[in-house]
Amino acid sequence: MHRYLTPVLLGTVLLWSGSTAMAQAEHALTPPDEIRATVTRSLMSWETLVEEEFVDTSHPELLFAFPRVRTDLEGALRVFRMWKDEYRDTRVYVHQILVDGNRFAAEYQFATTNRESGKRTVMGTVAIGEVRDGLVVLLKEYTDGRVADLQEQDKLPLEEGEEPFPWPQPE
Repeated sequence: MHRYLTPVLLGTVLLWSGSTAMAQAEHALTPPDEIRATVTRSLMSWETLVEEEFVDTSHPELLFAFPRVRTDLEGALRVFRMWKDEYRDTRVYVHQILVDGNRFAAEYQFATTNRESGKRTVMGTVAIGEVRDGLVVLLKEYTDGRVADLQEQDKLPLEEGEEPFPWPQPE
């Protein structure tokens, strides 16, 4: 009986090993430095306004969300094009990008000038996301729109280029 168990056990181990290797290949981890580079390139596309940079870092199944909006890649491109039309002199100051597996948290400061009003706003921002196949497949951006509103009314300072905080230090 022991003679029969050994081939069955060996076959089971080989089958399990093969399926485990295939599962790992399907869900291969992107190296942390590659994730940081992809996320940085994606964020900087909002500063350069080069649409190809945004598209080249976005997964076809992108889920892009920020306050009041949740959309796919096509919707994200509409937001990108609107941004290009309505804002100028955008600067993205990446503070840090933390990586855990294929997930990331990016802390940055986002500064821009509204073309129509000429008012500049600067907000500390955090985005939580995921990379799949070397591309950003999920980006959930957390901001407080009250900051921009109060900066447009000259009630909060800009603190541009400084360490990002969720709320500027009142003057």
